[in-house]
Amino acid sequence: MNRNLVIGRIVHFRMPSGQWRPAIVVHVWGSDAVNLQVFTDMWNDSAETPNVQWETSVPHYNSLDSAAVAPYAVWRWPDEAASESAVPAREPGAAS
Repeated sequence: MNRNLVIGRIVHFRMPSGQWRPAIVVHVWGSDAVNLQVFTDMWNDSAETPNVQWETSVPHYNSLDSAAVAPYAVWRWPDEAASESAVPAREPGAAS
């Protein structure tokens, strides 16, 4: 699942809340595990969450047996999220 997995690439990291956050690859371990600097949504993620957090040896979520790992602390490519994070368009002037 390498797809040009190099230092400096942007990926998504899954928080314990289940939300995905942007992260920068700072080290690559083999073909699927990485160290990341994760950009959080501060207090929306947790009162104790720093705005950037360090995550180590994070596996790619497609490379694992889902029954063998926690439902968080995995990474994915941003384009793998396109279908599930799409927001429906609103009509101009519609209430938010």
